[in-house]
Amino acid sequence: MYQDPETLDKTLDLVKQIFHELSTKEALFSPDWHQSPIYVIGVAIWDIFSNNHKVISADNKIHDLGSWRVSGDHIADIIETEFKNEPFYDYMDFYKGSIYQLSKEVELQPIYQEIFKILKQNGCDWQYASPELFITQLNNGKPSESEGKTSPLMDSLKNSYDRLLEKQGKDPLQITIEAYRRVFDKLPNPIADK
Repeated sequence: MYQDPETLDKTLDLVKQIFHELSTKEALFSPDWHQSPIYVIGVAIWDIFSNNHKVISADNKIHDLGSWRVSGDHIADIIETEFKNEPFYDYMDFYKGSIYQLSKEVELQPIYQEIFKILKQNGCDWQYASPELFITQLNNGKPSESEGKTSPLMDSLKNSYDRLLEKQGKDPLQITIEAYRRVFDKLPNPIADK
């Protein structure tokens, strides 16, 4: 999605605000974590601003960090310029978000809630996209013998995702939606199908 430079600057300023406000809230972070609090904030920001979700400003502009890779790149750049004592990160450290990047002991819901509080204070809202993959079957409008059945590929994709959730012991989207509900007192709207 193309974003005009002024809106991108506002988005980056909002992300910097989130980093700075959350980095001072030591109660959010556990000394048992094997990851830096700044890194955990970055992954949580990726989970909310990327992954096809939308942060929407009061004037209906979308705060978008770009593709998955570009989102990770922006987050890594902000850490590099704003937090000089942190190790070097690149986009791959944030790519795909918390489900792939963080260990089980990291509790993200309080961090998500703090991010949503900042978004709400800034007049923003959030819409989520389901992470499921869909395959379209093209059959030129003719009835198909397999209509209503799932394909082996779809079964394999669903099983892989279910195994990943089982391994992680959490579903980041459900945790994020619950954090949103606690702050906004309502459920977020899903992004409508195109």
